[in-house]
Amino acid sequence: MKKMNQLVGLKTMYTKVNVALIILFTSMCILLSAQSPYRLGAGIGAHISGNMHGGIYDVYGNIYNGKNAFAVGSCIQKRSGKLCGVSTKFSHIVTGRDQISNSAFNDDMGDRVQLYFLSYLQYLHNTPLSYNADRREAQNNPANSTGEYAQSEIKLNTIDAGAGFGLNVKLTRKIVMGAYICVGTYYHTNYTPGMYGDKMAPVLTVGTSIGFNAL
Repeated sequence: MKKMNQLVGLKTMYTKVNVALIILFTSMCILLSAQSPYRLGAGIGAHISGNMHGGIYDVYGNIYNGKNAFAVGSCIQKRSGKLCGVSTKFSHIVTGRDQISNSAFNDDMGDRVQLYFLSYLQYLHNTPLSYNADRREAQNNPANSTGEYAQSEIKLNTIDAGAGFGLNVKLTRKIVMGAYICVGTYYHTNYTPGMYGDKMAPVLTVGTSIGFNAL
């Protein structure tokens, strides 16, 4: 019971810290946007990689000044449906109009499309494995498996980092849709020796997002 209370307390504290970071970031962005050329935005996205956790949803806020954008967001695992981590992304427009939004554009497709460079850093805390990875671990260690589908119940802390390229398509003056592909690596900080999956390995990350640049 004591251990359970400690886990609940840890999750509650983690959620509060996550929310506080987003509020702090948003407040700083508002101050900056009022006194500088930086502007604000927000969006949602989803991505998947080979880090053994499956699909991840992103909810983020960003600050941008034309060619460059910096985003901070929360991660929600598709399998569990729970808040599981935080992520940061930096992007730089390589070709296309400098302004990500808030500027007029023509009907010409070249005026709507942007090629951009992307780098990211993500941390997932105490996050379950994806269904497929869980099944492999359960088959590899049947003695540690429970449940109707022999789930391993392994939860890992994972750091992801990578870089790649993507495309932005401006749907309207305020809404931008993007897709990207990155090459990177993951590292499980609480890896248990003997697991089927690797403690650290290269990954290919594919994702998409839709952003609303409000200010």
